[in-house]
Amino acid sequence: MSDYETVDQDQSTRRVERRRKKRDNKELRKVGWLGYTVLIFAVLATFGSLLGTDLLWTEYDQVQRSPFTAMESPDEVQSIKLLRNRSLVDTLSYFAESNTSLPVAQLHRGINLLLHLTAAIFLLRVLQNLNLTGAFAATLVFALHPAVVQPIFWPGYRAELFGLVLILAALDFGLRSRNPIEYLLALMLTLAACFVHKAGLAIPVVLALMIYLQKGSIHLNEYNRVLPMVCIALFTGAWIHAGVPAEASQPGAIYEAINHAGQNLAFFYKQALVPASPALFHPYDSYSAAQTSIEFSILPFCVLIPFYAVALFKFRTGWSRGLLIGLTAFILLLLPGINARGFNIDGSPAHETYGLYIALPAILALIVAGSRSVLNRVEFAGKGLWFMALGLIILIEITLSAAFSYALGNPVRMWQLQAEQWPKQWIPQVALINYAADTNELEFSQSELIRKLEKLLERRPELIDQRRILVRSYVAAGQRSNALREYRRILRESEPNEAFLSEAADFFDRMGFKWEANNARKRMQSTPTPDS
Repeated sequence: MSDYETVDQDQSTRRVERRRKKRDNKELRKVGWLGYTVLIFAVLATFGSLLGTDLLWTEYDQVQRSPFTAMESPDEVQSIKLLRNRSLVDTLSYFAESNTSLPVAQLHRGINLLLHLTAAIFLLRVLQNLNLTGAFAATLVFALHPAVVQPIFWPGYRAELFGLVLILAALDFGLRSRNPIEYLLALMLTLAACFVHKAGLAIPVVLALMIYLQKGSIHLNEYNRVLPMVCIALFTGAWIHAGVPAEASQPGAIYEAINHAGQNLAFFYKQALVPASPALFHPYDSYSAAQTSIEFSILPFCVLIPFYAVALFKFRTGWSRGLLIGLTAFILLLLPGINARGFNIDGSPAHETYGLYIALPAILALIVAGSRSVLNRVEFAGKGLWFMALGLIILIEITLSAAFSYALGNPVRMWQLQAEQWPKQWIPQVALINYAADTNELEFSQSELIRKLEKLLERRPELIDQRRILVRSYVAAGQRSNALREYRRILRESEPNEAFLSEAADFFDRMGFKWEANNARKRMQSTPTPDS
């Protein structure tokens, strides 16, 4: 190669590098009012049907998901205790909404939906502060994700919504910090986030990584703003856990905790990346978790090791910094969810997607914005394919989320869905039968209703209320001998109220059993009158 060719090649290489640096340092155009309008409209159109149901704090849920359900008035709120339990803010919000003249169920989910929208807006601001391409696309994918339905719909998970809003707001103001007021807001939001959710303790680390991604170098003066946040996180964590007695370590407790965390992490991977079957509660195999070897339990954590290895090997490049911060933010924000215990409405162990909610923006932003950034850097001619894939993903998300929200937007559809997903669980069956008896919204024939009740009572013979529905169904279907048997059983095994005793006495009269009719009427004189 001649000297002239060498010089030309060097000049060409320098021009390419200058263009690449210019492109990397170029400030991306911010999303305007049209983008925010699209975001808001898409969220409301997708999840709006959740506002159609009156179901809230249902008696069928056997799990206490908030201290609010055990309190009768705001006077019972013990600020210090709830503050240490990170339940003060959401508990007070539940009392506030219950004391309004508005429909409480609609107001409850309206507030949750508004908080989710606020979180999406702050996520967009954070990604734009980081100058990431695909920021709006990543925000839209998060905002419409099926995994967000559970914390929006099922009562008791507002701390997740508040927590994500405060964390993203703290990161937003912490990244900018253009004046003392913004920095003070960042500190106050960090303090509030730490008291609302455990994931708030990760704010200083996540912010430091974001600064590294933003600046591309390590200069200690750039991280001075993080130090007060570290102090806030340390103080909050120490104060909340002060005086809390440590649990005695049991044999195998660590092994069981690792198994549980590994199963949770594998579930969260699936729900974040392939949410094909959205549900309020997902099966948790306690037997498999107990029998799984420790090596298999840590496998979900090992999946991240190759990605960290690549990121650290090329840590000076922009894409590796983005990979490093995305993975680390995802794991740190997911730690509370990994360790949390989920429960179905009957109190049995279950997986719940609310534990993924706070960490979901990190993994989705890493995938969506990261893939867009890589395509820009390699100047690949397949950008059109990226937009096609993005459009397909958003369409699938809207379809799944809207269909799931529609199913939950009516109590009958919701309990039907629960009964189909949990065929061996009796509570959804009871709720569905009660709605059928009370509202006639289900087109159950008498024979079908009788079959459902008989099957249910074979498993749960102590359900007297459902046995009363069964005996009335027998009467309506003309099955007088079966009705007679059930009336006798109810009178023998329970203390029914006057209305039911009168009903039974009339039936005995029609059947010619005068002695049993007279005994039922005698019991009416000394029987309290609970609801039948």
